Amino acid sequence: MLDLKPLARRIELAHLSEYREAGLLSQKESEFRLSRIRKEVGSYISFGVADSRVMQVPQHIVEETKRVLDRPNDVYTPHEGELEVRQAVSEFLRREKGLEADPLSEIIITPGTQMGIFATMASILDAGDEALLTDPDYSCVEPVARLFDAKVVPVPLSKRSGQFSFNGKEFRERVSRKTKLFAFSNPNNPAGYLYTREDLKLIADLAKDYDFYVLADELYGRLVYDGLAHYSLVSLPGSVDRTITLSGVSKTESMQGFRAGFLFANEEIARAVRDIVRYAMQRAPYYAQRGLMAVLKEPKELAAERVKVHQDKRDLIVREFKKVGDLVCNHPAGTSYVFPDITRLGLPSQEFCEQLLKTQRISVTPGFIFGREGEGHFRLCFACDNNRLMTAVERMIAFAESVRSK
Repeated sequence: MLDLKPLARRIELAHLSEYREAGLLSQKESEFRLSRIRKEVGSYISFGVADSRVMQVPQHIVEETKRVLDRPNDVYTPHEGELEVRQAVSEFLRREKGLEADPLSEIIITPGTQMGIFATMASILDAGDEALLTDPDYSCVEPVARLFDAKVVPVPLSKRSGQFSFNGKEFRERVSRKTKLFAFSNPNNPAGYLYTREDLKLIADLAKDYDFYVLADELYGRLVYDGLAHYSLVSLPGSVDRTITLSGVSKTESMQGFRAGFLFANEEIARAVRDIVRYAMQRAPYYAQRGLMAVLKEPKELAAERVKVHQDKRDLIVREFKKVGDLVCNHPAGTSYVFPDITRLGLPSQEFCEQLLKTQRISVTPGFIFGREGEGHFRLCFACDNNRLMTAVERMIAFAESVRSK
C-alpha cells in the first residue's frame, strides 16, 4: 500500500475512539468485530433494523411512486424541495400540531432525516462549540457533532426498573453560556421514552435563558403507543425561532429506502440547511418527495393502522421477554425498539452481543453504541415477523440459562 498523506482528522473524531477511556469500544471497532462474527456464523437472524420484507411500504404509496416514475417530469426540483411538497408539509404541521410553517421559507425537504441532522449541525456548530446530547440517544448524532469538532457534553437520562426518562436536574447542571446546541430524539431512540410537556417546557425555558438552539428529532413522532400524545418542543411559546424540528416517513411508513424527510426552522437556519443540502446532496429524490407528499395527505386512519401493528409487536416482545431470567425489559412508549437491561447477567453489552451471535445466531445492537449510559443494555428492533420475535425469545432464554450455569 502506498505511503499517502493521512486522511482528515475529523474521520477519527467521528469514530468516538475516546470511548476506550471508559473501557468501551468505538462504534467502528464494535461493528467490525460483530460483522466478522456474522461472516463466521453465516446464517443468523438480525434485529438491528426493521425487516422491510415484512414491514412493507403501503401499497398506495407504491402506486403513487409508480405513477410519478411513469410520467416525464422535471426531476431537478429546488434544493429545498418541490413547493407543492413543502406546502403539504405545512398543511400537515398545521393539521397535526397546530403549527404555522411558511412553505416558502421555513421548510426544507431533506434526503432523509440523517441529512437534516448533518446539515443542521453544519449550519450551527463551529469548532469548540458545546453541543449537549442526551445519553443514550440515536447513534449517528454524536459522531456528526464530532465531525465538526464540537465539544460534546452528554446529558444522561435517568433509569429506574429498566425505564429511561429525561432528567431535568442533569440537564440543568450541564447547560451553560457556552452551550450552542441541544439535540434529542422524541420519542427517544433507543429507549422509547416519550417527553412530557413539563420536560419540553424546561428545555424551552433554558434554551431561551441561555440562548442556545435545539434540534428535535421527531422521526418517530407518529410511532407512539397506548393513545399517548406526542408533544413538539416547537409548539411551546417562544420556541419557534431557536428550534429545528426534523421528521420523515421512514419508520411508521417503512419508507427507509426513499430517503425523504423534512425540516422546519426559522428562515435563517432553513436557508443555511438548504445550502448544505445543495453542496452535499443537491436535493431529495423527486420520486421520494412525491411519496412523502402522498403520506402526508393520507387519512389519519391509515397511519393509525400501521401504529397498531407496531404496538402489537411491542406488546408481544415485552411480554415474552419477561420469561428471560435476569433480563429487565423496558416498556417503550414509542419507536420500534426495546432496550433491555442485561446487567444481572454480568456481561458487558459488546460481549453479550458477540456471544449471543456466536451461540444463538441472533444479532442485536450493543447498548453503548447509543452512548455511555447505554452500556449494560442491548437494542432489539421488533418491526419484523412475529415468528422471528418468538425465535429471538426462545434463543435468548437458552443463552441466559447458559450464562447463569457458568
